[in-house]
Amino acid sequence: MNVEKKANMKFPRAGHSVCAIGTRFIFVSGSRSKHTEASKRCEMFNINMDAWWKVGDLNVPRHYHSSCSIGDDFVYVFCGIDSLTEKYIDSIEKFDNNKPDSWILIQPSMRLPVRQGCGVAVINQNEIIIFGGYSARYLKDAYVFDCEKAEVAPLSYQPVQEIFCYQMPTLYDARSE
Repeated sequence: MNVEKKANMKFPRAGHSVCAIGTRFIFVSGSRSKHTEASKRCEMFNINMDAWWKVGDLNVPRHYHSSCSIGDDFVYVFCGIDSLTEKYIDSIEKFDNNKPDSWILIQPSMRLPVRQGCGVAVINQNEIIIFGGYSARYLKDAYVFDCEKAEVAPLSYQPVQEIFCYQMPTLYDARSE
């Protein structure tokens, strides 16, 4: 069997988050590893070029967080554990692929309850659902993040069971409402 070797990431990682940007890029953020400050480092992999490159650092170094992309331009990271204080966090950050050197820390008027391992999925080109996770207990709540307004609101219907996705890729299916 002939296995083709792919390029290595720039930073060693554990407890990081991964999401796709369009069909050409893989985006990796954060880490539990303290090596080379990987907890705040982010990088992208170009599938066509078999190459990794570093992009801007997170404002809050984190691990066990969740991420997802909107189209080919934006990546959002949600919650997790602050890698410096080891406390659960509620922060949201936005990466703009057109300005790859920095992240915007988003502070909605309603803060999410702190959590790690939550599920996130794109509902449409402007909304992301955030659900479940863990914060001293398994959670069974759900919120909608409005990307345009940078606001969070409780979902109109709430899950009846605890959900701990722990960085599992998720898709939103409106037919299940």
